[in-house]
Amino acid sequence: MQKQKREPKNNKTFEELVIEVKSVVKVTQGGRQRRFSATVVVGDKNGTVGIGIGKAAEVPDAIKKAIQAANKNTIKITLIDNRTIQHEAFGKSGAASVLLKPAPAGAGLIAGGAVRAVLELAGVRDISSKSLGSRTKLNMATATINALKSIKTVSEVAKLRGKEESEKLHELERNTLAKQERRRVGRGMGSGLGKTSGRGEKGQKARSGVSIKATFEGGQLPLYRRLPKRGFSNSDFKIRYATINLSDLNKFEEGTVVTPELLKECGLLKNQLDGVKVLGDGEIEKKLTIKANKFSKTAIEKLEKSGSTIEVI
Repeated sequence: MQKQKREPKNNKTFEELVIEVKSVVKVTQGGRQRRFSATVVVGDKNGTVGIGIGKAAEVPDAIKKAIQAANKNTIKITLIDNRTIQHEAFGKSGAASVLLKPAPAGAGLIAGGAVRAVLELAGVRDISSKSLGSRTKLNMATATINALKSIKTVSEVAKLRGKEESEKLHELERNTLAKQERRRVGRGMGSGLGKTSGRGEKGQKARSGVSIKATFEGGQLPLYRRLPKRGFSNSDFKIRYATINLSDLNKFEEGTVVTPELLKECGLLKNQLDGVKVLGDGEIEKKLTIKANKFSKTAIEKLEKSGSTIEVI
């Protein structure tokens, strides 16, 4: 019997990127067992991307398993002009959330960490993203995949609403059959949501009356505080005087005409700023002619008492 030759399978070739490798130690009665866990993202940079996890006793084996798992769990997205996504999308995985927004041509890939790895291998070139909540690489990558899964084209939305693609989206009516009944919670253990009503055991979100602001970023400095302040301030127009005390003027001989220029030459003033102000600290022992921009009330009284002449510039 003649054997039939099997035709080789058309295996898709994807680019691979390892985003995380970590060791896991399990303590048993016989000792410690050390294993490795790898997280890998694969994609063809043309709209296909996937993520996989692999665990093994050695790092290469863990990466190999993760690549195989990622190849089985790929998704296909449609890009606009092969560069950006169709519309804004939000994905969540565990405590990590990722917000994706389409960007104009030339904006670049505004993302970092695991989010950037997924978007790069998906072929996205222009996009804006924001990671919220947990920074775990696996959860961030999974949240990005979930956000990409939720993206729909115009034809897909029209099909869901039972309309033709030629119809405008703002003219489409709501599908009445798509309305679901309100989920009733707290109706006994048999309902599946009886004990804690879907809120979990404890924590902030399990309390009654919980209200978390949309700008809350898990305790880190929020975006509106990281950005520089903008607005008008009068501090740029404030008049700043260089000050000098009466006790410093005893250095000059009697009858000297003291000017800001003379004070600067003698080293009594380092910087004239917007003017010179004479303060009343100390006593004046000589009759001088003092020219300055401003005099304090105490300085005027002491100078008049000593017979000195005051000239406001």
